[in-house]
Amino acid sequence: EKVLNSSIKNKLARKLEEIRDQVTKSSEKAEDILYKAENEIIKFNGLLQQNTLPTNLFNTMEVEVNKYKEDKEKGIAPGILTGYAGIDEAIGGLMRGALTVIGARAKVGKSMLAINIAMRVLAKYGDKCPILYIDTEMLSYEQRLRTLSLSSGIYARKIQEGDTNPLEQKTIEATIKKIKSLPLYHIYMPNFTQEGIVNL
Repeated sequence: EKVLNSSIKNKLARKLEEIRDQVTKSSEKAEDILYKAENEIIKFNGLLQQNTLPTNLFNTMEVEVNKYKEDKEKGIAPGILTGYAGIDEAIGGLMRGALTVIGARAKVGKSMLAINIAMRVLAKYGDKCPILYIDTEMLSYEQRLRTLSLSSGIYARKIQEGDTNPLEQKTIEATIKKIKSLPLYHIYMPNFTQEGIVNL
């Protein structure tokens, strides 16, 4: 591990020297050089996070299997339950360290499913499970309107146009009071990258 750490530090030192040379010799804008430098530094962060040393695959197997059994007896799901029985039964919920992909044709409701899952997770776990919604399509105010419509059961168009009757208005106000403190965070990133997400 010490050898690996030393190797990464040496590579980082060389890369920083290259960046210094670029800063002094390049005719590029400072912000362009900074952007490139940030991306290079982020790569080193990835190297530090990797477990590049070989490990015995079976060393902790018994402990892990016993933990699975204990969790089962306590009623603890292996992952974060989405609130959709079919999905949770098929994949065991959203697993820590795993990437779960929702795939379908365009305009069939992938984003709506994602926000529905987010709201169901928050309803079950609350503050214990904050959610960051990285959105490539909708701005925050658009997603707020969609989420309010979803939670209140009132059409988004009616809310947006202020065309609600007194009962609907009371429902909207009650819904806002209920959901406004939920830890659901949103960011609009139409051209997101892995590095951009890591830097959030």
